[in-house]
Amino acid sequence: MYKALYRKYRPQTFSDVIGQDHVRTVLKRQCETGRISHAYLFCGTRGTGKTTSAKILAKAVNCLDLQNGEPCGKCSACLSIENGTATDVLELDAASNNKVDDIRSICDELIYPPASLKRRVYIIDEVHMLTASAYNALLKTLEEPPEHVVFVLATTELNKIPPTILSRCQRFEFRRVPARDIAERLMYVSRSENLMLDFEAAMLISRLADGSVRDGLSLLESCVEAANGGVIDKGIVASQLGLAEDRTMVKLFKAVASRDILACLSLLDEYYASAKSLTVLLDDMLAAVRDMLYVKQGGKAEGLMSNSDAAEIKELASSFENDRLAYFASVAEEARNRLVGYAMNKRLITELALVKLCDARFSDSPQALAARVTALEKALASGSASQSVKPAPAPAPAPAKPAPQETPHKKEPAEKSPETPPARAAEPEEKPFEFVSELCEHLSNRSDIRKLIESSELGVQGGLLIIHSNNPFAQSILSDVANAEQIGAAARAATGRDYAVTVTGPRVRESAPSLVNELQEE
Repeated sequence: MYKALYRKYRPQTFSDVIGQDHVRTVLKRQCETGRISHAYLFCGTRGTGKTTSAKILAKAVNCLDLQNGEPCGKCSACLSIENGTATDVLELDAASNNKVDDIRSICDELIYPPASLKRRVYIIDEVHMLTASAYNALLKTLEEPPEHVVFVLATTELNKIPPTILSRCQRFEFRRVPARDIAERLMYVSRSENLMLDFEAAMLISRLADGSVRDGLSLLESCVEAANGGVIDKGIVASQLGLAEDRTMVKLFKAVASRDILACLSLLDEYYASAKSLTVLLDDMLAAVRDMLYVKQGGKAEGLMSNSDAAEIKELASSFENDRLAYFASVAEEARNRLVGYAMNKRLITELALVKLCDARFSDSPQALAARVTALEKALASGSASQSVKPAPAPAPAPAKPAPQETPHKKEPAEKSPETPPARAAEPEEKPFEFVSELCEHLSNRSDIRKLIESSELGVQGGLLIIHSNNPFAQSILSDVANAEQIGAAARAATGRDYAVTVTGPRVRESAPSLVNELQEE
């Protein structure tokens, strides 16, 4: 029968547990000296070795030939625990056995001595799922259990454990395993399984595992068949796990740096056509933004989390200020949360996020304002905005010219004064939407939306329909995905064109903010 890699290569001794030296050293010493506690609490994120260490501890306290605090793995006690036939070692999943009757059944068994082992070990996984009454039933027993009983509690959410339980256990916190340690473990498993795993691919898998050895082995197992006996490289890992290729993310942020909205949307079209998850794309964007901030603060290449080359991340980081990167993170995180919360229009939400990345004027968040202010300060400091900041001088009266000698009825075309700068054309980005009444007619079945639109100001910018509203409640209603889709359908029926709908604050007037727009364009 086939056995999953994370089960086949589960550590059998404390020394095999990687990344938890602070835990295994103490447990080995306690087993060697015989100073075993009556209750332990193992807490930490998933896949870091909590349940594995609990089973190793159960073998160590019952081993007939203990070797320097490590179970021998050959005696009858170790073999029975490993095979799952030991009746004195009970593993309980509190996620599905969290009632008070389940705990009372355990407490009723404590009075009986072990059937074949030296101690009875109760491993309660996901202990934070127990009910309040179940905790109360466990409390007294956990405080003064019989000498032949050891409790091992495991949890991923320490904050949900009552203080009365915490005070009665020895607590060990399992940390996230470093990416390099996971990669080395993956290379060891691949050699044992005769797999050709590239080390760069192993590092990519280990970063995706997020500190979990079990997740890393599961991800490796999903890439084995994709390689079809060949080398498992970064390309196969990215393709199998639905990640954006290295160059895709680099091209995307280069387009954002140049504020090329069309290039960003084209890259998104290619990504979407490959049937990859948009949620994964936003996760990759967040990881790349995190890496750029990390590199700008002097971080090393070993600490990168994204699927991109360190040199390219460093080059991209030089194109953005810290405030703008923080703005990128807020936009990508907001879009990702909306993708998780809504099942419709995921592509539209991602496209609007890319538009906001390219132009912060489409967002009224504090991060967007900080990014715009930083851009203005940089432009002023470099002096590139001096001409656009300087107000245009008032036109001076034209000097008197001598009377022309030509025939009086012949007129020469008037020449522009060289001192007067050419008049700046009105910004064509956003224009008033001229079909408001027609739009409202097509929303006759939604009187609530129609009234909110009538009290708002509408504008168009290319294929984008912008709704300006100074009412936060109206903004929340109009920005709802289903309502925005209905408004877009009404706009298409009224004008015959497709529009992407976005909702923002009141329109920025030309008087004061024109300076902001001029400096940003500069």
